[in-house]
Amino acid sequence: MAPWPASDLNWIGVGKMLVLKIGGSLSENLTNVVADLASLAQNEQIIIVHGGAARTTAVAEKMGIPQKFVTSASGVQSRFTSKETMGIFVMVLSQINKEIVALLQKNGVNAVGLTGIDAGIVRAKRKDVLKIVENGKEKLLRGDYSGKIESVNGQAISLLLQVGVTPVVAPIALSEEFEPVNVDGDRLAGAIAAELGASLIIFTDVNGLYEKFPDENSLVKQISAGELKKFKNLKGGMGKKLIAAKEALEGGAVQVVICNGKIANPFQNAINGEKRTIITR
Repeated sequence: MAPWPASDLNWIGVGKMLVLKIGGSLSENLTNVVADLASLAQNEQIIIVHGGAARTTAVAEKMGIPQKFVTSASGVQSRFTSKETMGIFVMVLSQINKEIVALLQKNGVNAVGLTGIDAGIVRAKRKDVLKIVENGKEKLLRGDYSGKIESVNGQAISLLLQVGVTPVVAPIALSEEFEPVNVDGDRLAGAIAAELGASLIIFTDVNGLYEKFPDENSLVKQISAGELKKFKNLKGGMGKKLIAAKEALEGGAVQVVICNGKIANPFQNAINGEKRTIITR
């Protein structure tokens, strides 16, 4: 499976497999994103992974459950997922999952909503104890329900694709103790793309990777996985996306595109636009 040409729509219709990651920040543009990709999903093999962190935070706070965000010893920022928060994650992500499936059905795409628990699609090791840095000091935080992805059941996903069904996967995995755990959506999308040898498109709320954010003139149009090391100290959401992209490419994914999901026709821009970042092996 060859990488996409830098500016060419001819690959559409020739059997490429795509994994699409739709971030939770795109919830207000969900109808536009789904409608734009629906025509392609009718003829191509597509797997959709979605997020929901922002909505989870909002719901948790309304329920009086404060959310704690921590920084690991390696500098990665993440949510501390308590057992209460995990329950809210399951509720919120299930709602988002069905919203996406309903929109796909409305646009003529036969889709099924899943979590990584279903059919054991995603297995993860629970991070019960987190080593974090707080006020300049390392400390241990116990009782976390986030997980590190260990395996993806590509056969189960492929069976759905073979019968013409588009899988929509929420980032909840099954732990070794058969508990639901929260996993990073970008890294889940990357793991699925790697397992299936697919290409990965990550939709976010900016145009791609910037040398000097938010200077539009510093948008990185194309970069190899090896060159990503110059951005190793990048924090926040984009830093996680680069980790996901690197893991995906090292695991067997064909190519990764990071692009804006909030603009008109976001999918067409991902394939043939100027405002995107292409990451190659």
